[in-house]
Amino acid sequence: MFSHLIRYYSQVYFKNKSNIIWTFLFPFAYITIIFFALSGLMEPEASLQEEPIKIAIISADSQEESDLIDYLDYFSANAILEDGELQIIEKNNSVDKEIYLIYHQTDEAKAREMIKNKQINAIVEAKNPITIKDSQGLGDVKMGILTQFLDGYETNRKLTISLEHQYEAKYSNVDVLDYFSQEELASKTFEEISTEMEAKIDAEISDEILAVIESQTDVFEEQADSDSTNPALIYFFAAIGYLAFYPISAGSYTVEHIIANQSERGKRNSVSGVTKTKMFFASFLPLFIIQAFFSWLIYHYVGLLGVSLGHRQVQIVSLMILGNLAALLTGSALATLLPFQKNLRTALGIGIPLFFGFTSGMMIHHIAILISDNFPILHKINPVGIVSRGLYVLYSDSNLVRFFDAIKFLGIYILVFLVITLYGLRKNSYERL
Repeated sequence: MFSHLIRYYSQVYFKNKSNIIWTFLFPFAYITIIFFALSGLMEPEASLQEEPIKIAIISADSQEESDLIDYLDYFSANAILEDGELQIIEKNNSVDKEIYLIYHQTDEAKAREMIKNKQINAIVEAKNPITIKDSQGLGDVKMGILTQFLDGYETNRKLTISLEHQYEAKYSNVDVLDYFSQEELASKTFEEISTEMEAKIDAEISDEILAVIESQTDVFEEQADSDSTNPALIYFFAAIGYLAFYPISAGSYTVEHIIANQSERGKRNSVSGVTKTKMFFASFLPLFIIQAFFSWLIYHYVGLLGVSLGHRQVQIVSLMILGNLAALLTGSALATLLPFQKNLRTALGIGIPLFFGFTSGMMIHHIAILISDNFPILHKINPVGIVSRGLYVLYSDSNLVRFFDAIKFLGIYILVFLVITLYGLRKNSYERL
């Protein structure tokens, strides 16, 4: 019976011509338009080398400031304010490296004056987390690049903290015989053994953490000469996040055909004797498979256009598919919560993805930063933002720590809307008895 329902709902879906247009044609047309619109931004390195980003670094934490500067030194130069302009006083990276950023250390009052006088493009506050406090004349392209640089620093910080916790746990219960022979134990006092053992463990932890950080630095240096500084990728990530989440109306479609008060087919199905939950999953499953397949196609189509999203195909496509699942369940939840308001559901099906796309930086990149600073909850639960940030970290990070954070939030979103859908179906099943 269940397999028969799946075949039936698959045929119903494909007989609807509008479904063919929005499922098969719209995603490819949309991503093609985005590609041609952003084609002029695909190689920003030349403009950066000609006119590097200028920032003022203000300190809320001296250690944080020192760590940030150590990180920026690989691709930036220190400068002083002289005759109303920033003058480079030290080229921190090696001579064969290009400078993408010029920084000046100062206090907040002076930094505000400098940005007012257009001597710098942005004010960066060295704290946890690093914050862009203000910007002017930077533009979306360079704002995207600056954000990528600072995100790279945050990734290194999280990795270091994670490693410290990992090694603290690893070395919390060690055998003293791993560090001293029996003869050495017999010849030393307890205080000497304790002090020397602590020093040896600290040295081991520091060496291992340093090795990982250096490998991260190698990855960053390789990416600094590649497309990692490409601001167009940020817009591509947001656009793909939008495409992953746009089929909300398709999710509503799965419910409309099983609820009596939403369609003629729903009236017929309501007297079939099959539970609404079973009909929902039978209708939902083929639609989900279709959307997942087209996410896979979109990934390869973007590659054919010459845009590399990174080498982690399984994780990238999985993230896009989870975005599809979140969209379909959002639509199904709307259909159960608003059973008599089809026009409103249609409007929401169009408006919600656009709203989430806008707040994730699809149109204006620094909007995502403003949302993160002022509405952190919206930033965390935004499914388009979660997908686009997940794609970004898969591209830029050498580890999957932040990727799994994205998966966690997306999983919570999916679970919540699945529960809402099932509750709504059960509620509808008792109406007008």
